[in-house]
Parts: sequence; structure tokens; C-alpha cells
Amino acid sequence: MNHLVTISCLTFFLLITFVQNAPAQTKSMLGLWEKETSLLLDQANDTQRREFEIMMTTNGAINSIQHVQKTLFNGTLSCAQNNPELQVEVKKAYTHFEDALNKPLQKAAQNLNMMVRTQSLTSTTRMRNYIDLTNKVAVEKDREMNWVPVTSLNDCRKLTKKMKDNVTINKLIAVLNEDYGVKR
Repeated sequence: MNHLVTISCLTFFLLITFVQNAPAQTKSMLGLWEKETSLLLDQANDTQRREFEIMMTTNGAINSIQHVQKTLFNGTLSCAQNNPELQVEVKKAYTHFEDALNKPLQKAAQNLNMMVRTQSLTSTTRMRNYIDLTNKVAVEKDREMNWVPVTSLNDCRKLTKKMKDNVTINKLIAVLNEDYGVKR
């Protein structure tokens, strides 16, 4: 439950920040997202609101970890290109990291799909479209970020070590395996 509240508050804060600093296209998409959110939740009862929160938190967890994978992939490429002596090791570490998360990501996506099919808030199609819109807003905002690639030998060694770290991987898997109140 604490994860749900924390993630929901963080998402709300980030989206409010995005609205204030977003270019016109993203603001337009955010406006549509806000309108659709209001339309979905205005007539929702407590159970439907809870279903919605669980679905959005699950979707956020999935997309956050996929974003981590993408960022680490780009870091891996940058490290391999700028540090040939680490090329094999950093690629092997990324493969270890990605392989460990693939099945939990698939299972979390299956769980989200089940939740979308069984939720009582709106039609399955409308909920899928809402989730797609939510994800598009996040992608647009991510495109606005100025990501700096990892290039130094020391930073690349740290990245490689972190990707091999099963404690980190297990924490990410725990986020994906969290039921966020589904079974309560």
C-alpha cells in the first residue's frame, strides 16, 4: 500500500511539473490526458478508483523498469564504444541484467492485461487507450530530457558492476511482482 501511495504521489508531482515546463505538443497531450483522467474518474466509485490506481501503478512500474533497461542499454553502447577494454564485460553485464528482468516484465504485463480486462471502470478498449495515452505522455517527456551518456572508464566500471548486482536486480523484480493491493 505504501508503494502505491508513493508512486501515485510521485507520478502526480512529475506530471504537474511536466505541464509547467512542457513544449506545446506535450502540453496538448497532457491536456488530453488530464481530460480523459477526469472523465474516467468523475463517476467512479471507491472500488473503481482503487482498480484504476492499481492499474496505473502497475503500468508505471513496468514502464519505469523498461526505461531503466533502455537507459542501461544506451549506457552499455556508450561504454563499449568509449572503452574497448570493457566492451565484452559491459555487454555481458547488460545481457545478465536484461535476461533477469524479461520474464518478470512479461508476467507483470500479463497481470496488467488481466486487470484491464476485468476492471469495472470502463470498457477494455477505452482503458487500453488511456494507458497508451499515459505511456505516450511519458515518452514525450522523456524525449525532452537531455540524457548524458556514460563514457569514463570509472563510470563504466561502476555501471557494469551495478548491472551484475543481483541485489539491484532483485529489487526491480520485487517492484514488478508487487500486487499493489490486487489480492487484498
